[in-house]
Amino acid sequence: LNPLNFDYLTFTLNSRSSKNKFAPITLWWNEETQNRSRGMIRLLPPPGKTPVVIGLSDNWRWYSSPAVNALRIRLGTLTLDALENPELVSADLLMPSLEISTPARTTGEHVVKPDSVDISWNANAIARASKVVLEVTKPNFFFGGSEMIPVEKIIARKQTLQNQGSMRLSKTWFQKEGFYELRVHAYDTKAEPVGEFSQPATIYCSTSGTSAYLD
Repeated sequence: LNPLNFDYLTFTLNSRSSKNKFAPITLWWNEETQNRSRGMIRLLPPPGKTPVVIGLSDNWRWYSSPAVNALRIRLGTLTLDALENPELVSADLLMPSLEISTPARTTGEHVVKPDSVDISWNANAIARASKVVLEVTKPNFFFGGSEMIPVEKIIARKQTLQNQGSMRLSKTWFQKEGFYELRVHAYDTKAEPVGEFSQPATIYCSTSGTSAYLD
């Protein structure tokens, strides 16, 4: 298969009774040991089945492979009853898009100027999605660095939105001068999350009326 067409491997894991709440997971492709993605999955207690999503393209070598001929999964010491419904999917089918109106700086952030920023999103391609939830971090907190901090403690604001749309965020969305991250996640009609979070967007807001950047 062509690795450029796929970003994730999804499957359902049915494990035997285990006291562990988490299990390490490693995935290799082809025969080269450096071609791998690692992560940790949160196990649902038996008889529950754990849905698993592995980000293949998190490793740049996934895209450097001319073709992928084999996949191999290791789940630590976990004893399985079944690994069901494996499927390779593209990011478009799992992640909502999130766009910011102002162009990103070379360092990656979008600057709020003069006093607002427009965003747009689209989750129509995600199966069962009926709405999205927008999350905004506290100033100078970032989603990618929250592994050791409960994510609820870094979020300053949430808002439920329609599946596709746009809105203007004024400076009232931002508590003080600093960097913020935004992301959206799709939910179904039962208020259960579906798919994956969008790629986060970084916003810089100056509340002093001046900017650290030259325009």
